[in-house]
Amino acid sequence: MMSEFKINDFITLRLENNHTNIYIKGQLFNQCKTLILNIPVENLDDFETIESIDDVEEKLSKNKYQAQEVSIPPETEFWGHCSNLQTWAELDYDTRILHRNISFPLLKRLVDAGDPKAKRVFKDEIAYRFLSNNELVQIYLLKAGLLEYLTKEEIGNLIQKFFSCNNRKAQVHLIREGYLKYLNVGDIQNYIRITILIDNHEVQISLIHKGYLKYLTKEERTNLIQKVFSCNNRKIQVQLIEKGYLKYLKAEDIQNYIRTAFSSNNWREQHSILNYRYLKTLTKKETYWLIYMIFKYYNPSSIGLRLPAYLKYIKKRKINRLIRSNFSYDNQQGKIYLMKDGLIDYLTRRELIGLILTSIPHNNREVNEYLMYKGFLKGLTIMELSRLFNLSSNTKILKSLIDFKKCQLLAKDPNIHKKIALSIAPNIHGGQDLKLACALSLFGGIRKIRAGGTYSRGDIHVLFVGGSKMEKTKILESAIELSPKGIYTSCKGPSVTCITAKVTRNDNTGQMNLEKGAIVLANGGVLAIDEIEGISNYDGSALHEGMAQQTISIAKMGIVKTLKSQTAIIATARIYTKDGKFDKSKSWRENIHIPPSLLGRFDWIFKIKDQCDSFHDNRITPIKGDFLKKYIKFARRVYHPRISDEVIEELKEFYLEKRAQDDRINLKGLSILIPMIEAYARMALRDVATREDAKQVIRLFKIYLGLFGI
Repeated sequence: MMSEFKINDFITLRLENNHTNIYIKGQLFNQCKTLILNIPVENLDDFETIESIDDVEEKLSKNKYQAQEVSIPPETEFWGHCSNLQTWAELDYDTRILHRNISFPLLKRLVDAGDPKAKRVFKDEIAYRFLSNNELVQIYLLKAGLLEYLTKEEIGNLIQKFFSCNNRKAQVHLIREGYLKYLNVGDIQNYIRITILIDNHEVQISLIHKGYLKYLTKEERTNLIQKVFSCNNRKIQVQLIEKGYLKYLKAEDIQNYIRTAFSSNNWREQHSILNYRYLKTLTKKETYWLIYMIFKYYNPSSIGLRLPAYLKYIKKRKINRLIRSNFSYDNQQGKIYLMKDGLIDYLTRRELIGLILTSIPHNNREVNEYLMYKGFLKGLTIMELSRLFNLSSNTKILKSLIDFKKCQLLAKDPNIHKKIALSIAPNIHGGQDLKLACALSLFGGIRKIRAGGTYSRGDIHVLFVGGSKMEKTKILESAIELSPKGIYTSCKGPSVTCITAKVTRNDNTGQMNLEKGAIVLANGGVLAIDEIEGISNYDGSALHEGMAQQTISIAKMGIVKTLKSQTAIIATARIYTKDGKFDKSKSWRENIHIPPSLLGRFDWIFKIKDQCDSFHDNRITPIKGDFLKKYIKFARRVYHPRISDEVIEELKEFYLEKRAQDDRINLKGLSILIPMIEAYARMALRDVATREDAKQVIRLFKIYLGLFGI
């Protein structure tokens, strides 16, 4: 049985499964839990101070009154809740007659639903609660961002009244959340001048961290910073250093402070001094002894000392001695730090082998993997690796070392690119260029950080199109078997899996759950999508962001999330013509039923032809699948090829040539060639891409352009 009662255009109550539920604009808001039937007036006194139902609850709890629970029929309870909410709505949402646990959240939901009367009451309620003396309520309003429901002018007036009180803890949260910007410059300056001199470290640190000292004059900043440094509050001093305010001190004061800081045990303070290059205020002799003592007695990584920048302060004959002494200590983390700075080059070959012999038996996974994957073992022979294998109990790491050496030997083969290409679906003859494009996607280019902090992807998206009888699926399955991390999915059949992400509701609990799709689960690897033309409209739209920005954004049913999808996509599409062949008289949309927007996200598109080059296929022996999988793993983790000047020159010539032939060619369209060339060089385990790498990639790219008549 279900009963329904409509309060107004926004609020509706329903009796469902013997429970009263509140709906706002048809969306479930909450379930009514308690109905107060009788207030025991004999347990209350001083009625003049009671203004709301919350005051009644507070007084009863102080008098230690225990409420008695009674059982009433669900229908009776339902109509009781309807009466209360109807009265509340008729009295312009008066929050005094509803408990705070329901009235405030309900007002917020009504405002979000567009109720103008609720918006006015909600604003008054926020201001009233914010100016109360309840510190927990004030902090909640700030952290939840509820002040944003007010206008800029209303927030400014509210904050001015709020700062007249002396609640420093709430003021810290106000500063951290950035609400000080709603005051005018004069009020900000006055507040800073008063507050910064009060001995409240949290407020001072918040003002410094948010950069509000810029509102003071240079003289005021100088006096303030000198006063702060005269005390012994290291936490505030570190904040001032990280904001660059140490320059306002006198040179003599800076020197004294640095000497004191490095004699203490505050690593963060020392890290800040080194990061902001304040050592230049010391004399050369003082700097030398300071760096020397850090080398000798401390772990340089713990204070963030970038060694190459400071080696000039140490005499050359002592550099080797200090570095060797650091490698001789049983400090595995310190060794990694010295490796990251390239100081391993100061070691002789004998010392390098000694380092490996002392590191690997410790079974320190981080040290061992760093040695293996950063190329420090390139100079070791198979015999030396075998010696390590016999000395160490960590057989898994050492087997990987030997495999790594075998990969380097295989990379010297002049036909390595052809071998890798033919190892993808070796039972399918021919199609070397298609398989080579698939291999480039498996190896991938280098992900780079742009100047603005954004990333340029290194993953390569490839699409193969062909008739229904072509062996497209076998190529995808083979590629996934070779990938160190890969997922295969298909867009055909009744049980199609989610490709991006979706929000689902648990039927039993009603809880919303975020379900990650295949492109998110394959993050850092490869996703193979068979017959992508059958993708759902929802996944198809979300896949645009996943392929271009390499993120999947979800904002649905109260869940807001951004998921990483740094995944290379290899997909196939079926040609929908009678003979299964591409019809040039029709558009791409008519041939393969893929929207142009999604089609444009692929870097390469190839048509699968029913041809066989048996002579070429039989001339080269493919690589075994298990070993090729290890080869790809080592290549992606160890080798990060850089683009040489000759590659840039080759690309420039290609661009000018094509631009003269067709003005549809632009630099943005050719930018994908960079990660492709990096992937081609990575296939041969090269640190630098060559002109020949660029020529081979350009040859494949011309095949792709030919499909579009360019």
